[in-house]
Amino acid sequence: MESMHTIRKISASMLEDKLRDTAVTIADTEAKKDIMSILVRARNAEMAKNAGAYAMSDQAMMDQVLTFLGAGHETTASGLAWTLWLLANDPATQQKLREEVTPVFENDSRPNYRALKDLQWLDSHGLYYNSMESLRVMPPVPMTFRQAGKTDHIEGVLVPKGTLLYIPIRVVNTWTEIWGQDAEEFKPGRWFNLPKTYHPSLSMLSFITGPHACIGKTMAIIEMKAVLAALIEKYEFSPAYDGQIPQPTAAVTMKPKDNMPLRIKHVRAHHNTSNVHRA
Repeated sequence: MESMHTIRKISASMLEDKLRDTAVTIADTEAKKDIMSILVRARNAEMAKNAGAYAMSDQAMMDQVLTFLGAGHETTASGLAWTLWLLANDPATQQKLREEVTPVFENDSRPNYRALKDLQWLDSHGLYYNSMESLRVMPPVPMTFRQAGKTDHIEGVLVPKGTLLYIPIRVVNTWTEIWGQDAEEFKPGRWFNLPKTYHPSLSMLSFITGPHACIGKTMAIIEMKAVLAALIEKYEFSPAYDGQIPQPTAAVTMKPKDNMPLRIKHVRAHHNTSNVHRA
């Protein structure tokens, strides 16, 4: 509750700043692109177009910040847990990733956004490809639903208004007709040479697609890259015990039932002892 109160205070301060910003005419290319600025501009545009139209209240916009942080926290944490599990079972990719990030951290212990973003171009096992592949194989949200807003036809099939449509995210993400016979396997290199059947919007639905796609996609990916880079640079990850099998839960979000225990060893340690921790 204390944390929520603190976030609300910060959100209120942010909103005041953004409202002052929008009082100044500014070109779209120079407009700030943080979530609060976008919400304020959208509300102003809607009210300018139709004074009687529905518009978000100040409280609703502050609540959006809580939603953004809250919804993104669990899913990103789950995505990182599955990523570490996949890397623990693929030491070659893990080492290649470590070789990529180590020089960056040697140069700057707290690399900025640009430094991390540019890593995706170094090789096919880079942070970006690794994150996308883990999100493809083990999406934190494995399925979702949509409700038809009006009666229509989809591929000749009548869909009455109100029909609930099941979106099988993980099924699409690992569909062999798109990804090939090794679709269930963790292979970051596949993003370096995508199959001809791959569609940039429809072949991977971890963030959904279309107008209701995840608003936090870019933040989630850079957040995963930042945390993963810091961990991989310092630690080696391996399964906690021989024969370990992942235990995904069948819930709204796909969390590991056993909290994903992994064996962790400091890369630069001068001894061979290691400990088991929960991912």
